[in-house]
Amino acid sequence: MQYRVPPHRLRRLSIVLYANGARNFLYIGVTPLGCSPSLLSTFLLGAKDSNGCLTDINTLSYNHGLSLLNLVNQLRLNYTDATFSFLDYYAAYTQVIGNSSSYGFSNTLQACCGAGPLFPYRYNPLLFCNALSTTTLDTLCANPNTFINWDGIHFTHKFNFVIFNLTVNAGSYLNPPNAFSTCMPSM
Repeated sequence: MQYRVPPHRLRRLSIVLYANGARNFLYIGVTPLGCSPSLLSTFLLGAKDSNGCLTDINTLSYNHGLSLLNLVNQLRLNYTDATFSFLDYYAAYTQVIGNSSSYGFSNTLQACCGAGPLFPYRYNPLLFCNALSTTTLDTLCANPNTFINWDGIHFTHKFNFVIFNLTVNAGSYLNPPNAFSTCMPSM
């Protein structure tokens, strides 16, 4: 299970883990949350950027990533016998949404499964993706591989695959870029 901990609390947690023997740490930033169908459908009149995402919420997401990277850099200075890596999920997501067609996505802001096309961003918290909504109400999109968002909160398998390849496999949006080199089989 993934937990989101504010950077100021994460520092204390990291120190406790280090004191108990942990030496390899991976910190993952948040995505541009203003691109989430759940938030887009809640704040319909919010200011949007060129990708159609909520600017105010994305500013918070971006600043969270900066704080997290600053924490990683501080920990590296103080605990030189440990490895602290940062995955910039915000930047990787921005790369994909800004170049969506080159990754095969034609629908970047709507949910594939859940409320269906009659609702803004195909999202409604009362019609969350489940057997009723997909079979009886017929709200499942025709091709999930063209969507970034699965149900307005979670991502599609294809989007996760693309992000994995951009980050872990290619080393992009990782600090340091070779963070997973010892985990990968040699070719």
